[in-house]
Amino acid sequence: MLSSNYLKKLSIIALILISLTTACWATSGLSVSPADITVKINSTQLFQEEIAVANIGDSTLNVTITKKRMMKNNAYTLYTDDGIATWITVDPAEFTLAPNETKSVKVSINIPSNLNYSDAMGALIIKGNPVETQTKNSSGTNLILKQAPAILVPVVVGLPGQIIESLKLSNHKSSLLLLNFMPGTFNYNVTNNGTVSENATATTQINGWFSKHQVNSSGTVYPGDNYYFKNTWTPDIYDLGMYTAETNITYGKYGTTKTIVQKDNVFVIPVWLIILIILALTVWIIRKKEIKSPIVIKRRDD
Repeated sequence: MLSSNYLKKLSIIALILISLTTACWATSGLSVSPADITVKINSTQLFQEEIAVANIGDSTLNVTITKKRMMKNNAYTLYTDDGIATWITVDPAEFTLAPNETKSVKVSINIPSNLNYSDAMGALIIKGNPVETQTKNSSGTNLILKQAPAILVPVVVGLPGQIIESLKLSNHKSSLLLLNFMPGTFNYNVTNNGTVSENATATTQINGWFSKHQVNSSGTVYPGDNYYFKNTWTPDIYDLGMYTAETNITYGKYGTTKTIVQKDNVFVIPVWLIILIILALTVWIIRKKEIKSPIVIKRRDD
């Protein structure tokens, strides 16, 4: 049986944990409407939009809005201060929101006259930093509880200009030698040197002596950006010998209209063959050196 003092201590600890969890997770929150900004412009001009930022928590927030250019691939997202980030103006960019308060923010996109591409992707990073609050626990120690919610608002701008669809294979690297159950990778770095975003898919067809395989990956490449395709293939127990890997990178604004072709070779060494060679060498060395077994079996004559 548990003692009454132990139960009291356990109850106090549980109450403290519940209160801390409630303070940390239920005090802050942000809401933004609309959730994204998509702009289609017919000529070089100034575009204006309003977004509503609301404090849906129960603590006062110091809100900051940062404008960024956004570049993505299948592994990473990069935020920079160039490109579309220099076109965007936010007013106000810093303000304070009381609980349940909503603030209208003006977003202006000033399209430059010397633009050189038709698609651009940016983002507004909206972060709410709670005003520092102090609470006292039973021991009299001051605790500072903070939670900083953040929301990402994508900004996609379609601009006027000549439509040029062009992807260039900047670099590629593939595995040359594999073992069974050893993952091999086919990496392709493409650059969009056109004027519009491209929906691209990299399909690698792997053909061997006894089997065929296919792996693929896809993504969107914006003008001026680099994108890394990574296709992974793992040979199984039946794969062996020389394989040809042909990768077709198909891309287009609204469909697959163009293709980049890259061919590579990969050699698969079966694990079971390595084991057989090791066993054969071991037997050959034992016979050549006439090594006697340490275990001697004698026949007993009755």
